[in-house]
Amino acid sequence: MIMALIAAAIAFGFAVMLAKEFVARRRPYTALWALALLLYGVASLVVVIGAVGGWTKLEYEIYWALGAVLTVPLLAAGEVVLLFRDRVVLWVTVLLLVFIAAYTVAVLGHAMYDPIALAKRLPSGRTSSETEPPRTGFRRSCRSPRTPS
Repeated sequence: MIMALIAAAIAFGFAVMLAKEFVARRRPYTALWALALLLYGVASLVVVIGAVGGWTKLEYEIYWALGAVLTVPLLAAGEVVLLFRDRVVLWVTVLLLVFIAAYTVAVLGHAMYDPIALAKRLPSGRTSSETEPPRTGFRRSCRSPRTPS
């Protein structure tokens, strides 16, 4: 929970810096990056809210849409716009981002939620064991074959 709060503060700080740079220089990639960091900061705050008060469907939707789905395409779009510096690339990138955002909203509108899973599988911030990575069967399935002795 503390790490999410720190992440939100850092993201908001960088978002403000990039927004100021955009206002001063009008470079579209800085606006895209500022928006990405703003969304990441909001998603991190939602993690704190969910950990403190228990996760709700709306909190999980906001976290998933802003933190897991939309942040990375915005960062990538800023990079593409920076590398190509072409109006056509900018507008194609913006149209693609609008499509991704609309698709995300459509998916969330039809998603099924399990309140028990929201309560049990997402971090609550109540124990330190939640900071450990989940145990999976990955190690067992990736063992190297034993050599005969």
